[in-house]
Amino acid sequence: MAIREVILKVFLLGLGLALLLTACDGWQPSLTPISQTEVEAFIGAPLPTDARDLQATTTTGIDTLMVLRFDAPADQVDAWVNALGFTVEGRLNVPPWATSSHDEITWWQPYETESYVSYSELINGRSYKLVIVPQAADRVVVYLEVFTL
Repeated sequence: MAIREVILKVFLLGLGLALLLTACDGWQPSLTPISQTEVEAFIGAPLPTDARDLQATTTTGIDTLMVLRFDAPADQVDAWVNALGFTVEGRLNVPPWATSSHDEITWWQPYETESYVSYSELINGRSYKLVIVPQAADRVVVYLEVFTL
C-alpha cells in the first residue's frame, strides 16, 4: 500500500471520528419513570414495607441505569440493605461514586445534607451505589443507583 493511501485512510478515519464525536456532543440519555414493581424486579428485592415518596427512573444504552429515591423507617432500611446483598459496611460521609450529579433529575440530591452513610458494591453482576440520609422521627431518605455491567 502506498504511503498516500495510508495517509488518506488515516485522514478519513480521523474525520469520521471527529464527526461522530461532534454528533454525540451534548447528547443526554432519555430518562423513563418506572413503577415500584419494575424497581423491585430490577434491584432484586422489595422496597421496605413503609417506603413512601418513591421516585425512580431508568435509562438504557450500553448498560441499564436505574436511579431511585424514597424515604422509610431507618430500621426497615437496615434490613433492606441486607436483603439487597450488601456485605460491606456503610461509610460515614464518603461518596460512593466519583461523579453522580444526575443534574437532569431534580429529586436526586444525596449530598444536600451534612451527614449520610454510603455503600458501594458489585452484587450479582450489577453495580449498587447507595446513600442513606437521616431525617427526623427515625426515618431516612434513600438514594440508590444501580447499573448493569
